Amino acid sequence: IFQIIHSTFPISPVAPNYKGEVASRYKYLDGDGEIGIIASVSNPFCRNCTRLRLSTDGKIYLCLFSDLGYDLKDSIRSGKTDTEIEQQIQSIWNMRGDRYSELRSGLEGTRRQKVEMFQIGG
Repeated sequence: IFQIIHSTFPISPVAPNYKGEVASRYKYLDGDGEIGIIASVSNPFCRNCTRLRLSTDGKIYLCLFSDLGYDLKDSIRSGKTDTEIEQQIQSIWNMRGDRYSELRSGLEGTRRQKVEMFQIGG
C-alpha cells in the first residue's frame, strides 16, 4: 500500500501521536495532508497494543479478534466500587495473551469465533 501511494503521491513517515498508535502515519510531501496505514498482517502491533474493547453486552475484549470476553456487567451490577472494577480490569489486562495478528499464520485453516464489530463499536 505504501509503495502504491508513494509512487504517485510521495509521502514520508510521521512520528506517532501516542504510545500504541496502530496506524503508521505519513505526510504528503506537498504538505497537503496525511494518511495512516494499519498493516496488522505485514507489521503486527500486538506487543504495543493499548486497546481494550467493551462490547454491548458488558464484556471486555483484549483483542479485536478475540474469542474470549471478560464480564464486567455482573461486577457493575453487584455494586462493586470504581476502584474494585478498575483493579479487575487491570488484572485482566495484565494477564493478556491475545496476539492474533502475530500468530495468524499458525492459525490458518482454523475457524475462530470472534466478537462482531457492531458489538464493540466498529
